[in-house]
Amino acid sequence: MALNTLAEWTGSTIIGNLVDTAFSYMYDRMLPADTEAELNRLKTALPKITAVLSVAEALKLNYPNSGVDAWLQQFNMAFLAAEDVLDELNYRDLEHMVKDQDKVGGFFFSIVGSLKRKFCGTNINSDTLGRLREAIKMLDQASNDVGHFYKFSTGLKFCNPLETPCEVGKVSCRETTSFLTESKVVGREIEKGMIIEWLKKPVPHTCISALCIVGAGGLGKTTLAQLISEKMRRENYFDKILWVCVSTFFCVEAITRKILEQLGEGNHGGKSLNALQIKLKENIHSKRVLFILDDVWNEDKMCDWEKLLAPLKFVQEGSKILVTTRMRSVADMLARVLNVDRECLDLRGLDEQQLLLLLNKYAFHGYNMDKHKDLQKIGNKIIQKLWGSPLAAKVIGSLLNSNMNFHFWKRILKCNSLINLEQAKEVADVLKLSYYHLSAALQQCFRFCSIFPQDYLFEKNTLIRMWMASGFIQKQSWGEERPEDIGEDYFNHLLGKSFFEPHTQDKGENYYVMHDMMHELAEIVSKGECFRVNPSNNSLNIPSTAQHVSVPFCEIERVFHLKNLRTLVITMLFLYEMPTYNDRFVLPCDSLKETLRVLSINVNFNYELPEEIDHLIHLRILEANEVSGTFLANSICKLYHLEVLDLMDVNSNFSGVETTGVRITNLVNLRYMNIPDEIMINVYGVHKLTSLQELTFFVGHDSGRHIDELKTLNNLRHLCIKQIENITDPAEVKTANLFKKGSLLSLSLNWTEGISDNPEQIIDNLQPHPNLRELEIDYYNGHRSPIWMRDLPSLNLSSLMLSNCPLWEDLPFLAQMPHLKNLSLLGMSEVKQVDFSFDITKNAYAFPSLEQLICDEMPKWQSWAGLLSCHGFPNLEVLKVTNCSNLTELPAMPLSLFYFKVENVGLKSLPDIYHNYSITTPSPSYPKSSLTEVILRYCPNLKSMNGFLQQENLDFQVVETLVIDHCENLVRLPTSAFGKLVSLKYLYIRGCPKLVPVDNQRILLPVTLQTLIIGDCGVLDVTVLELASQLATLTTLRIIDSPTITYIPCSDNAFPCLSELHIQGCDKLVQHSLMQIAQGVNLVKSMVSLKINELNISHPSLLSIEPLRSLRFVKICRVANCSGMEALPEQWLMQNNSTLKILTIENASSLRSLPDIMVRLTALKRLRIKSATLLEHIPELPPSLVQTSITDAGGRELV
Repeated sequence: MALNTLAEWTGSTIIGNLVDTAFSYMYDRMLPADTEAELNRLKTALPKITAVLSVAEALKLNYPNSGVDAWLQQFNMAFLAAEDVLDELNYRDLEHMVKDQDKVGGFFFSIVGSLKRKFCGTNINSDTLGRLREAIKMLDQASNDVGHFYKFSTGLKFCNPLETPCEVGKVSCRETTSFLTESKVVGREIEKGMIIEWLKKPVPHTCISALCIVGAGGLGKTTLAQLISEKMRRENYFDKILWVCVSTFFCVEAITRKILEQLGEGNHGGKSLNALQIKLKENIHSKRVLFILDDVWNEDKMCDWEKLLAPLKFVQEGSKILVTTRMRSVADMLARVLNVDRECLDLRGLDEQQLLLLLNKYAFHGYNMDKHKDLQKIGNKIIQKLWGSPLAAKVIGSLLNSNMNFHFWKRILKCNSLINLEQAKEVADVLKLSYYHLSAALQQCFRFCSIFPQDYLFEKNTLIRMWMASGFIQKQSWGEERPEDIGEDYFNHLLGKSFFEPHTQDKGENYYVMHDMMHELAEIVSKGECFRVNPSNNSLNIPSTAQHVSVPFCEIERVFHLKNLRTLVITMLFLYEMPTYNDRFVLPCDSLKETLRVLSINVNFNYELPEEIDHLIHLRILEANEVSGTFLANSICKLYHLEVLDLMDVNSNFSGVETTGVRITNLVNLRYMNIPDEIMINVYGVHKLTSLQELTFFVGHDSGRHIDELKTLNNLRHLCIKQIENITDPAEVKTANLFKKGSLLSLSLNWTEGISDNPEQIIDNLQPHPNLRELEIDYYNGHRSPIWMRDLPSLNLSSLMLSNCPLWEDLPFLAQMPHLKNLSLLGMSEVKQVDFSFDITKNAYAFPSLEQLICDEMPKWQSWAGLLSCHGFPNLEVLKVTNCSNLTELPAMPLSLFYFKVENVGLKSLPDIYHNYSITTPSPSYPKSSLTEVILRYCPNLKSMNGFLQQENLDFQVVETLVIDHCENLVRLPTSAFGKLVSLKYLYIRGCPKLVPVDNQRILLPVTLQTLIIGDCGVLDVTVLELASQLATLTTLRIIDSPTITYIPCSDNAFPCLSELHIQGCDKLVQHSLMQIAQGVNLVKSMVSLKINELNISHPSLLSIEPLRSLRFVKICRVANCSGMEALPEQWLMQNNSTLKILTIENASSLRSLPDIMVRLTALKRLRIKSATLLEHIPELPPSLVQTSITDAGGRELV
C-alpha cells in the first residue's frame, strides 16, 4: 500500500478506519488501558498525517534533506503491521462464522453465531493481541514526528507534485513553438502523409474537426506537429496557423491570450475572458484556421474546453484542430465538446532502421562513421534498447558522441536501464511527468506492473483482481460499485494515458502490452517496493522493504527474509529448470503467513503444495497450474479471505475431489472459481458463496445441487448452467430467479447431448433479465424457440450463440435485435431457412449492429428469407460460413467487411459489396472496401467470381490474403481484380483445374506479394509461376501437385528474394528430373544461385535440376519421399556444408550408407532419417550435432 494513496480515498482514510476498528477490538478483547491513550493520540494526529501524506511527493522534492523519506518508511512499516493484524482478526471472525454455519446450519446459524461472538467474544490468542498492541505503538511513535513535517506541508503553495515550485520552474523549459529545431527530421513520412490528407479532407456539416496525435513521452509528437505546421505554412492552405503550447496548466484565459498574441493582438492586460474571445472571434471570423494545441493534459474539465472552443464556431468550414497529447481521453473529450467523431492517430516508436539513422546522426556528429565500424556494430545493438523513442536516440546518441571509446560504448550497451543513466535524465524526466500526473491510486497500480517482464501480455481482468487483492482498490471507495468496475476505470485511465497499449494480435481480447520505456519507468518508480528477479539482476539482493515480488522457482529461497511481502509470483526462468526433490513445492508458508495476499505459480512441472498453505490466512488470490496431490480439502478451504481460486491445470491424478467440492463453499469471500469440472461437479451448497461473480453450475439430483442453489447469487456477472437435463420439474426452474438477476451479463445454458424431458417448458422458465448481454444455448433438444425470445427487440443481447440443437428448426427473427454484434449458428442441423425479416419502420437495415456472423454445420440450410431483397448488417466485419452444402447464395456485404470465409458451401455466385452512404454523406467516386482476407474453399458449384473482387468502382486496396482452394468448377480467374489488390501479400490458388484468365487477359500479380501457393490449376500453374519469378517481394513459394509444371524458372533475375521453397507432388517435374538423370544430361549450372534458407521437396531427383542443383545457402532441407535413393547427393551437401543446420530424409527405405563427407557438414545441428531399413554404414558425424534420429521401418532408433 503506497502511503501517498491513503489521503485520496473517499470518506474516512484507511488509517482512520484502522483506529476505529482497533478501538472496537480493544473494548471487545479488554486491551490495556494505555492502548486507549495511544489510539486517542493517533486519532488526534490523523488530520496532520493525512495532510503530510497527501503532499509526500512535493515534500520530497522541496525538502530533500528534511528526513521525510525516513519518516514515510517508518510510518509505512507501522501501517502495514497494523493492517495485517486487523486482517487476521477479521479472518478469525470469518473462521468462527464458517464453523457456526456448519454446526447450526440453515436460517438460524447467522443469528446464533453473531450472538455468540457478540457476548462471548472471539477466542483470539495472545500473540495476535500482542501484534495488535505493537502495531498501535508503532503508529503512535510515527505520529509523534508528524508535526515537524506538517509545518513543511503548510508552507507548500501547491499540493500536486506537478505544481510544486520545484516543478513549475521546469514548465518554461518545456515551452514549444511551431518551428523545427532540427534541419532534417528522420522518419514519420507515413504519419505526416496521413495527417495532411486529413487536414485537406472536407468534413460536411461541421465547420471544424479535430485530430489528436497520441503517444507516450519522447515519441516525437511535437516534432510531427511542427513538420505539419511548416508544410501547411509553405502551402498557404490555411489563412491562419495558430500554435499554443498548453502543457499541464490548462487556463482558458491564458491560452486565449497566447492565440491573440500570434494574431498580432497583444496588450490585453486586464481584459476579461469575454472581451478576449470577442477579439478572437473578430480575427478568425470566416477564415480557414489550423489550431495546433501542443502537449495537452486536460482530459476531464469539459467546461473549460467548451469555453476555449466557443469562438471557433465562427471559423470557415474546413478549419481544423490538431492536438498532441499522451492521453487518448483527450481525444474523447474533444469529440464530445465538438460533437464530432473521435479521430485519433496513435503514434508508435520509430522502426529500427529509422532509429539507427537518428542515433548515428548524433553519435557520430563531427566524426567519419566509416572509420568506426566497431562502434557502428554496437550502435546497431543499442537501438534495440531505445524503445523506438526519437528522444532516447538523441539523448543516448549525444552521450555516445561524448566518448568515442569502444569500451565506453560497450558499457552503455550492457547497461540494464538506459533511462537510469544520469546523462539520460532528460528521457526519465519526460516519462516521469506522465507518472506524476496520475492520481496516487493510479501510480500504485502502475508501479505494481513492474513485477512482470517486458513485453508481458497483461490480461486486463487478471491484473485488476491482483490490484484488488493487494488493497489498491479500498472498500471505502466501492460504494454501490463493484471493485472490479473501479479497477476497470483505473485500467482505462492508464490505457488512455498511453501506459498500456492494446495487443494488436489479439483483437477483441482483453490483452494489453506495456511499452518498453513505460516498463522501465515502472521499475524506476517502484524501487524498494516491487522487485522482479531475472537473469540480469539475479546477483542483487531483494530489498527488505519489497512488497510485490516475481521470482523464478529456482530462486524461491530469496524471498524467505521478506517481512512485508504482499504479492509473490513464481515463474520459470529457464525451460530446463526442474525440481530435484520429490516434486514438493518448498514455500515458506510460516514466514509469509502474516502478510501474503497474492500467490501465483506458473511452472511447467507437476508439484504438490505444502499442507501448511492454510497458514496464509491473508491470501486473496491463489493461482496454481500443474498442481497434483490431495491438499485442497485440508488446506485451501480454510483460506476464508480467498477471492480468486484458479486451479484449472490440476494434474489428472488429483484426488480428494469428493470432500474438496463440499468444503469450497467455506470460502465465503470467493468471487472467482476457475477449477476443473471433476471438482466443480462435486460442489454442493453454492448458495453460500454470495460474492461470486462467475460460476459454472452443474445441476444434480442431490440436495445442494438443485437449480434453487442459484437463488441467492445476485452478484453473478457470468453464469454457465450445465446438465440441465437433470431438472425434472419445470416449475423448479423459477426458483433460480434468473429473471431478477439484473447484474448478469452472460448466460450459458447447456444440456448434455441426448434426450431430456420437457426441454421447452424448462427453457421457457430460464428467462434471463433484459440486461443480459451474452447468451449461449447448447444441445437444447426442443423443437421451438423459448417464449422469451419471441420479443427480440426488447432484449439487449450483443452476442448470441446457438449450437448443436438437433431438433430446433424455426429460429426467431434474429434480424430485429438492435444491439446484436456477434451471432453464431453452429450445428443447427434441422434449420432450412433463417428468417432475417425486420421492421423497416424501426431500422433501416437488418442486423443494424452486427459485426460478426459465423454459421457452421447446417447441412439443410437453403435460404436467407427476407434479406436478399434488401441490405443487411451495415457494420459487419467478419463472415464465416462453413459446411452448409445446400446454401446457394449470400446477401450483399457492406464495405465494413474485412474477413470473408466460405468453405464447403453450395454457392453458385459470390455476393456483391454495397456501400451504405446516406443522402447527407455522399459516396466517394471509388468507395474503399475494408476487406483484408478472402478465403474460398471447396465450393463445387461456384463457376465465376463475377461481382465481389471484380466489382466495378470499388477500391480493394487493403486485401492482404486471397485463398481459392478446390473450387473445381471455377472457370474464370479475376485477372483484372488482381490489379486492384495493391496490398496482396498471400495468394493461394489450388485445386481449380478449369481456371483460366478471363478472355485470355494477361495476369498481373501484385508487386507486394510475399507468399504464393499454387497447384492443380492446369496451365495456369505455369503462367503464374513465370510471373512470380519476377517478383522482388516474393519470399515463400509452394508448388503442390501441379500436373503441368515441368521446370522451375532460373534466369539471372528469377526469384531475387526467395527464402523458402516447397515442391510437393508435381509428377511431370519429377519425371523430367529423372529423365535427365537417366540420360546423364550434364547441364550447365545456373549463373545465379538462389539464397534459399528452407527447402522442402517430395523427391530427391529434384536436386538434380536447376535452380535447385546450384543452391549454396540452404539452412533447412527436408526430402519427403526417398524410397528409390541409395545414397545422399554428396556434391549438393558439400555446396551447403557451411550453412545446412537441419537435414530430414523421410522414407529412406533404399538408403544403404551415408557418405563420409557427413563429418564436414560443420553447421549441422539436427539430422533425422526415417525408415532406413537397409542402412549399413553410418560414418563419423559432425560434432555440431545436438539431435540425431535414424530409425528403421518400425520406428526403432539405429543411432
